[in-house]
Order: sequence, then structure tokens, then C-alpha cells
Amino acid sequence: MKKFLKKYKKEITFFVLSLILLNLALFIHMARLMRNDKLLRVYFLNVGQGDASLITLPGGAHIMVDGGPNPQATLEELSKILSPFKRTIDLITSSHPQQDHIGGLPEVFRRYRVGAYISNGEKNEIGVYDALMEVLGKEGIPNIVLSRGDKIRYRDSVIEVLNPPRRSIQSDLNENSLVLLLRSASTTALFTGDIGKTTEAGLEVGLLNILKVPHHGSKYSSSPKFLKALKPKIAVIQVGENRFGHPTKDALKRLENVGAKIFRNDEDGTIQIISDGKVLKITKIK
Repeated sequence: MKKFLKKYKKEITFFVLSLILLNLALFIHMARLMRNDKLLRVYFLNVGQGDASLITLPGGAHIMVDGGPNPQATLEELSKILSPFKRTIDLITSSHPQQDHIGGLPEVFRRYRVGAYISNGEKNEIGVYDALMEVLGKEGIPNIVLSRGDKIRYRDSVIEVLNPPRRSIQSDLNENSLVLLLRSASTTALFTGDIGKTTEAGLEVGLLNILKVPHHGSKYSSSPKFLKALKPKIAVIQVGENRFGHPTKDALKRLENVGAKIFRNDEDGTIQIISDGKVLKITKIK
């Protein structure tokens, strides 16, 4: 074996180097394609009983919405989507500071280069919230608070904040969730956090392509009036094994009544939705 390696050392070295250069060339080519990509990609990550989504806007910007209950599942799902050579997420937002929405975020901030963190400004006396604030300070990541009326723009894409109001009268963390309406590639998507019927009643959205179903399909969310106004084509329930009965039969029935095509992480895995402005292509990633 040693004689073989010695005899063909140069040839083996050249072959390995060629493979490395080929992979690098392919990566550069794919990176260029992503920068010029006109497609909208939305991933609802399978992280168990919690919320975590990744949006890739036309042009390549990455925006993460919530971070799931724990880092292991969130990092694993992100690794299936984002290239290991480009560990960058432009913005990370959280709907509200509860374990099932921010549990994975401290480690995401440690593992990825992140442009800024956006939240509703709510605080919570739990360890993971303290860990999140600590890593933001240590990494020097801007911590930005947004409320109703604020907008995030990237090229032709707009994300509008619908909740909470600038002076919230709600004392409930769930009802104060940061609600985001995405308009991109002739597609609309609503990210609702854990809002209930009270907050739903105050939202003005219009017809919708994609709905992240509020509060994991709780019976206290997704009211008939709310769903009738939206008429979502696609409804995604971010849910895992849980003791709350999510999603409830009531919520599922109300979604069926408005003709929504229902997907859920516990049964379908990670849900990928791609829009070219005309057609929505749905893929289940397990």
C-alpha cells in the first residue's frame, strides 16, 4: 500500500485538488445564481412543538422568523437549506420571547453571521431570553424593536409589521406577538406568532396566499371571521408532539371550511414553498 501511495502520490494529489476546485467552481456558480434568483422561497422548519421559518427573498437575502424550542433541531434544519460556505442570515426576527419561539436562537447567533435582530421589545424572565440578550451584546448584533406600521424593504419585497401597536394595551405575550405580512414575487404570506382571536380581530390583511396558522392550531386562534377574510390558499401549522392537543379539531375544521390546503410539520416535515409570482410549488423535506 505504501509503495502504491508513493508511486501515485502526485496523481492522487492532483485528483483531490481537481475535486476541490470543481466543488469551489460549482459553489461560486450557485452563489451567482442565488444572487440573481427571482424566486421567493419560504421554509417552515420542522423543529417540534415550536415555530421557526426561513424566508429567502428574490435576490438572495435570508430572513429567519422565530427559532424553535431548542438549538439542535433548528440548526439541523437550517443546515439542510443554507450552504455551509455561506453562514449568513441577514435578519432574524422573533414573534415573542417564549421558549418554543426563541429557544434555538442563541446558538444560531453563535453559528451564523447575522445582520440584526428584530423583536417586539417584550421581555421574559426565562433563561433562554437572558442567553439571547447576552449573545446579542457579545456579538455586537443590533437589537431593533418594531411595531405596527414599520416596514422592512429589500428590492421589490416588503415585510410590514401589523402587530403589536406602538402602545400595546395587551398584557399577554401571545397577543403581543410580532405579526409580519410579507409581500414578494406577487405572493403574500402572514407570520402570526401565537396571536389569538382578540388580536386577529384587529388585523387588516386581505386575501392571502400563505398563512402560518396562529398558535400551533390552538382552538383560541384562527377564528371563522379571520379566516374568511384571508381565505388562505396554503395553511401551515408549526407543531410537534405536545400536551395541548394542537392542532385542535376545531381549528382544522375552520381551515378546511375556507378551502385552505393544510400542511403540518409533525406529519409533513419541513415545508418548502417556492413562488415565481405565478405558481406556488410545495415540497415536503423530511
